[in-house]
Amino acid sequence: MFKFLTTSQLIQLGVSNRKSNLSVMLKPLKDSRRALVGEMEFAFIPTKGRLENFYFLKAKGQKVLIENQVLQSNDIKYPRGRSVVFTQDYFHRKYTIDAHIACLQDCLANDLQLIFFDRYFDKIGNNRVQKNLQAKTRMELYGEYIIPDGALLIKSDSQSRLFALELYNDKNVKRISAQIEKHISGIKESALCRTYNIEKGHRLLAIFTDNKTKESVKECFIDSTFKDYLLFRTYYDGMDHFLSGWETLTGLKTKLI
Repeated sequence: MFKFLTTSQLIQLGVSNRKSNLSVMLKPLKDSRRALVGEMEFAFIPTKGRLENFYFLKAKGQKVLIENQVLQSNDIKYPRGRSVVFTQDYFHRKYTIDAHIACLQDCLANDLQLIFFDRYFDKIGNNRVQKNLQAKTRMELYGEYIIPDGALLIKSDSQSRLFALELYNDKNVKRISAQIEKHISGIKESALCRTYNIEKGHRLLAIFTDNKTKESVKECFIDSTFKDYLLFRTYYDGMDHFLSGWETLTGLKTKLI
């Protein structure tokens, strides 16, 4: 489901309640000659300290899950390339997976269905034969395209909501605003609906790691005719309640569904 997970994310999902116990559980899965799980280690960063390792399912692990009827093939996500190193993308990818976990857990807690939550590193197509590998979340615009960090559909008994998601862990207001302008074009053109063949409009969820940057970006769109389709929050503000606490451009708090 998640493709990559750190130790803290595995604990958040309830795999174990302690890092030491989790290490014992993972050791036989990743250290044998026929390992089911792979591990990526990352360098020490002076301003961040030691980064958590990422774990991922290997092809042998997928085979075991299918043979034992734990999951079906379509439900299993694992990296298929020779190299899965993403040092430059570490925090962006980790925060996106954090959002996926938070969304899933809040949906389960509120009796809602998370129909799908695709991420920018989930791919469709292939490069070996058809040469058409691309991000699953890619939205085609007129004359260009944009790849949201996430695309998700949440369903209750009475309604469903479709969202594109962006995770901003930089402070470049100009770059972020330009990307959100593209998202507004995507909303106008029903681009995400066409990507997933769903007859439903969508909104943009923008998550920021820096609150000042978030507020500066919001000011750029305060007069937009599509301001009701833009929702904002900070990464550190109540991600354990993912469905609530989103901000409109005028500062009002709202829920996703």
